[in-house]
Amino acid sequence: MKAFAREPIEIIPEWLAATRDVEIATGLSREEALIRANQLRQLIREGRVSPKDVELDEEAKDVLHAAVKLLAETNGEPSEAVAREADAIYQFIRRTGWSEDYLGEKRQLLAECARIGLRLLGKSAELVNDERHHAMSDREPPPLDLADARDSIAAEMVRARLELAALTSDGCKIETAAMRGRAIDRICAVLRRFANARPSAVNSQCRVLLATLGQTEPAGLFDEADYFAGELAFLISVTDRLLGHREAAAAWLGRAEQSFSRTLSPQMALAQVACERLALEHDAKRFEHALTVGIAVTSLCERLGARREWLRCELVLAACLIQLGRYEQARVRLENLHRQPDLKNHPTLHAAALVKLANLLAMMDCYSDAERVQEEAAALLARVDAPMFRADLKVVIAEGFRDRGRWEEAAAAYQVGIEDYLKMGMSGPVAYNRVVLAEVLLALGRNREAEKEIKRALPTIEQESMIHEGIAAITLLKESMRRRKMDPDALRELRERLQSKRLE
Repeated sequence: MKAFAREPIEIIPEWLAATRDVEIATGLSREEALIRANQLRQLIREGRVSPKDVELDEEAKDVLHAAVKLLAETNGEPSEAVAREADAIYQFIRRTGWSEDYLGEKRQLLAECARIGLRLLGKSAELVNDERHHAMSDREPPPLDLADARDSIAAEMVRARLELAALTSDGCKIETAAMRGRAIDRICAVLRRFANARPSAVNSQCRVLLATLGQTEPAGLFDEADYFAGELAFLISVTDRLLGHREAAAAWLGRAEQSFSRTLSPQMALAQVACERLALEHDAKRFEHALTVGIAVTSLCERLGARREWLRCELVLAACLIQLGRYEQARVRLENLHRQPDLKNHPTLHAAALVKLANLLAMMDCYSDAERVQEEAAALLARVDAPMFRADLKVVIAEGFRDRGRWEEAAAAYQVGIEDYLKMGMSGPVAYNRVVLAEVLLALGRNREAEKEIKRALPTIEQESMIHEGIAAITLLKESMRRRKMDPDALRELRERLQSKRLE
């Protein structure tokens, strides 16, 4: 560190002495770089060179810089041909290994290729980035019949795959790759639309599409392959989290982050990844850590103008405060969130915030206020496609009935909520609420029905490898069948075990 404090001219003799016997790469001359660049362009056009054939030393980097410079200066050629070449050079550079890229040369060259190609196609990088952020952030679908959601996904996916299969490239038209990109984007739009309504179906479809993405034909132009891979991995992560597979969700979120990082303008997508990671921190019961991280994430979202993500982060932070027992702080945060004018532009988030506030008010024994917010949430949920939050609301209402000893109403509300979770394939909440329902049924003296609910929860307990919980459930059932009387304390212990498993 001491040498760097001296004037550069003072250390020149030392540098010369140290490098006397070292061969220092000085790069190619301008003329030589342009000659080799023209040769490389011809090889790329003809598909006779692979990035694996290139040893990426300083001279090779000079050739790539020269190739992009020649591309920018191309005149008199048809726009389609130049745009096609821009994409071909982009894909070539993208697949080259580029170690020690301290100056970000690779990203600069990729950005220039994309800028040239998009301009010739009548677009701009800024427009593409705005479209992507809007697509990922605006997940509020138009009304649809949720009873047909699974069939709708299947029909849309079959139609989209047939469209993709028809787009076979002849190797000379850029429209083919562009059309494939648009077709994949439409598939992603379908999957986004149903992610909260049918997480299980969306999860499996995303996996299938991601496994086949770009195997036989290009998955779009320029950085679209990385963007689509990132979005599909992101959707898998989101739906895995909803289904209770949190370790898998974290792994897929890492893959999404890697793919988005390879796109030209990853900031907005990475903000969404950070927001989803915050939700995972909450689900893992790392509430204090989530509050600390959440400050940085909300600041990032605010700086980028990612308003929906900012609202969602505020909701997650309020949920963390509730779990930490800091009810007054959580109430202030939720009520402030409720007053945000643009929250109404995101009805699903609005509904989630109302459900969370209603739950908190009931926990604080403010039942009249809770019922008022529940009514507001129910009215909103009747107009939007948010079945998960409808199920959550029914469970919140059931909990309020249970806490006040209104057992019959609680049992009915829990049963409806469980049915809604079942339709979405959300086995974790189903198993947990079956055990809670068993407690309610036990309070009503309906022991046989309580036993049935425990038996119904067992497949999920086994599927999720909850060994201790499974042993506890089976022991509880055996004892209750022997005595024809279920132990309330053992049942409560099982419920607490399941609740902990849901959050870990």
